[in-house]
Amino acid sequence: MNMQMVKIIICITAVLFTCNQAEAIKPISISFGNAGSPIEKLAQSELRSYFAKMFSNPLDASGGGRKFDIVLGTPESNPLIERVVKSGKISLPVGKNSNQGYTIKTIGKTIYVAGRMEQGTLYGVYDFLEKYGVYFQISGERLPVKSGFKIKQIDVSVSPGFKYRGIFPWDNFLDGMSGYNFEN
Repeated sequence: MNMQMVKIIICITAVLFTCNQAEAIKPISISFGNAGSPIEKLAQSELRSYFAKMFSNPLDASGGGRKFDIVLGTPESNPLIERVVKSGKISLPVGKNSNQGYTIKTIGKTIYVAGRMEQGTLYGVYDFLEKYGVYFQISGERLPVKSGFKIKQIDVSVSPGFKYRGIFPWDNFLDGMSGYNFEN
């Protein structure tokens, strides 16, 4: 009788453990759309690369599913982005520098990373990654501990204040080419 109880407890524990594991390794389904530009391809590549470093879930970008965890692109490159923008569920930034703007919004169980143009999509991917714990620094990146992916509630719309961004992107400072000669 005692041995039977032990077997039952082991079976129940194994079932519960298996269910938890199956939930933790559910593939992350992503719709990239039809990205043709090099900048959108870079956005896709960056998202794939960081997801592999950050999450234990496999990535499914086959587009075969009807429900996606993440939808990425512009209204021109991804019909799913175009649909939510036309329906008014997502508003893309307008005004000065809005071509580099983006919106990240969770609707139901799907996160949309939508750029007005491909530059905005790339900036949106980096902001999205930061919201999941990545720190981009001059000295390198810091990543969160690898874990299972979970949908976060996000509602952000950003249009940059400046057309050109960076750390002293001008050549006439010490960090530019004009601050050095061939001997240096």
